[in-house]
Amino acid sequence: MPRIRFLQSVVGDDVGDRSAGDEADVSTEVAKVWADGVRAELVRAEPVQRPERRRRRETAKG
Repeated sequence: MPRIRFLQSVVGDDVGDRSAGDEADVSTEVAKVWADGVRAELVRAEPVQRPERRRRRETAKG
């Protein structure tokens, strides 16, 4: 069962009355509707790993 985090306050028959920051376990169908990146987002169990960026070397101008 997916978990979503609400990004803004919402009211709906399938999620009830939720405030920004609330998290809820919902069905896959409900998660597809609400987790659009505006009203809510999908909560991942594990953090997403991203490769580290290489830092550019600073060059001396002069």
